[in-house]
Amino acid sequence: MLYRDVESTSKKCPTAEVIYCDLNIELTPQSWIHRLNNIDIVINVSGVLMSSYANNIENVHVNGPQALFKACTLTNIKRIIHIAALGIDDEKNTAYALTRKATEEYLQKLENIDWVILQPSLVYVSGCYGGTSLFRDLATLPYFIPLIGDGLQQFQPIHIDDLTKVIIHCIEMEGKIHKLLKIVGPEIVTMKDILLGFRRWLGVNPGRLIKIPLIFIKIAAKLGNFLKIGPINSTAYNILLQPNITDKKDFIDFTSIIPRNL
Repeated sequence: MLYRDVESTSKKCPTAEVIYCDLNIELTPQSWIHRLNNIDIVINVSGVLMSSYANNIENVHVNGPQALFKACTLTNIKRIIHIAALGIDDEKNTAYALTRKATEEYLQKLENIDWVILQPSLVYVSGCYGGTSLFRDLATLPYFIPLIGDGLQQFQPIHIDDLTKVIIHCIEMEGKIHKLLKIVGPEIVTMKDILLGFRRWLGVNPGRLIKIPLIFIKIAAKLGNFLKIGPINSTAYNILLQPNITDKKDFIDFTSIIPRNL
């Protein structure tokens, strides 16, 4: 396992060998080749919403992964599994979407190695919706629940166990594979549904729903861009404006995995 924070990752995954790496600085194939010894499959799960004091989005999404993927073609790596995000095709002008798309297109041009691109919707586990800390922060505010606009933004949450099954299927699958799969759950839910569900799961007293006009969210997002901290920024704002849904038939037909209901 390649990770920047070796100590904490080793504690979370005590049976795994954790090797230090940093996509911000490992920008050439040569910096990756020696790390790929005795490895058959590379799974890339790196991603950030925007550049910060700790991360450069161009390096985390483009330069680092492309150097890694090139190194894979120069070694004995059999397959690359790239975990991306659903909905970037609908975003045209954000650094998040453009950098994500750039590396997907780079990977799709590699012909001498197997690759799979997985684009999951919002990922959740044990009743706790993940994918963005923005939902957690909004759902746990005391006394009221702020909705972004009308709160009817759409998602198809996928359970982490179902996403894991898809990854395992892609690892174990025999034969040549060049495939992009959009991974979603069976139910379309709104942001309002998610926040209320999260609040119930946390045992927080019911609060009053308050609709926040989009103009105020946009201003808060601009402030988040400037401060480079917190979950609210222009990327998160733009993602929330786009329906994060798709037809689940393709990935079910390909994997025979039936995603669970919420």
